[in-house]
Amino acid sequence: MRRIRWQSMRRVVTLVAVAVTTMTLACCGVLPTASASAHVKAPARTAIHRVVAFRVDRVHAGTVAVPDGHPTLVYFMSAQCGSCVAGEQQLAELRHRMPQAMHLVSLDVAPGYDTPAMVLAMAREVGAHWPQAYASQSVINRYHITALDEVVIMNAEGRVIYDAGLPSDARILQLVHKAV
Repeated sequence: MRRIRWQSMRRVVTLVAVAVTTMTLACCGVLPTASASAHVKAPARTAIHRVVAFRVDRVHAGTVAVPDGHPTLVYFMSAQCGSCVAGEQQLAELRHRMPQAMHLVSLDVAPGYDTPAMVLAMAREVGAHWPQAYASQSVINRYHITALDEVVIMNAEGRVIYDAGLPSDARILQLVHKAV
């Protein structure tokens, strides 16, 4: 009898572990979702287009406007996503190699889950010393954000030159220099 209970318990624990892992990977944009799959078949998002100006609330106080007359990198993330934290750290480490004119803004797409304290603690931990704000639904829709770790890079005139997943260090620097 104990053996049957043990085997049943192991099955339940295994199923729960698989479910949690799958949900975590889907939330961090690693696994494709139905909307992400449809998005892949859509025209390339890297096509040059004009930014519609937007203003979003910072997590601690005030607002941030994009574009603001400077070249800007916008990073769509969540403070509870492991790959997003790594992406913030990647950008923080690259920041000193970017031109001074380049502005960075991180937009948390999960304001219902990520509290301001969580977002600010994550930014402080990785050295992300730029505005952390909450993405509005209209901004998420405008950029067709279907996964985390998405990046939009625009020049000072608001022309988008990159709109896709977080690229490599070398590619980020190349795009940032092109935007300036």
